[in-house]
Amino acid sequence: MAEEIVDIFDENYRHLGTATKAEARKKGDWIQSIHAWIVNPRDSGYVLFQKRGQHKKIYPNALDISAAGHYKAGEKIEDGVREISEELGLSVNFTNLIPLGVKLDIGKAGENIIHEFCHTFLLKSELEPKEYEFVDGEVEGLVKISIEDGLALFSGKTNEVMAHGIEWIPETKKYVPVDLLVNKDLFIPRIDPYYYKIFIMAKLFLGRETCLAI
Repeated sequence: MAEEIVDIFDENYRHLGTATKAEARKKGDWIQSIHAWIVNPRDSGYVLFQKRGQHKKIYPNALDISAAGHYKAGEKIEDGVREISEELGLSVNFTNLIPLGVKLDIGKAGENIIHEFCHTFLLKSELEPKEYEFVDGEVEGLVKISIEDGLALFSGKTNEVMAHGIEWIPETKKYVPVDLLVNKDLFIPRIDPYYYKIFIMAKLFLGRETCLAI
């Protein structure tokens, strides 16, 4: 498989050229990605989290963004909807996304230096986790956490909450229902209160607030 080519930037978001994603991560070049957070308005509202595959090089088995991925070299911001389609089988018009702005992701995972401009959006969908269309095994799990539980967890009011959804079982090659008791250690670590802010934005969004930003 050919290595993925991405655009690289300096810290001021000035385009510098292109590189393979592996090269960019090794050198600490800034690259760009899309973060699409799916908000389900049912009951009092849920946020969907994808469970990363056990074979991922970075943060295997961790819970993270509903759908996310890196922009290929030359892609425009609106082209990021490709990731939602590829991961969740959901055809989305870019105009349906609610922009929250650009989040800066900074960190290190093993030998990978994480420097990313993350174009962050909310997307409203009433589909339950089992109703999305996956390539078998491509997504290892998709769970929902209620907005109130998410706010309680990431504000420190509670240490654990329940997540409900589906999980891929390699032995049977099927998705099965799953109920998970999760704590903050099961999410990809970030230096800012990112997940807390996403739950805050999800609550404001469902309350018809239009002034939203990450």
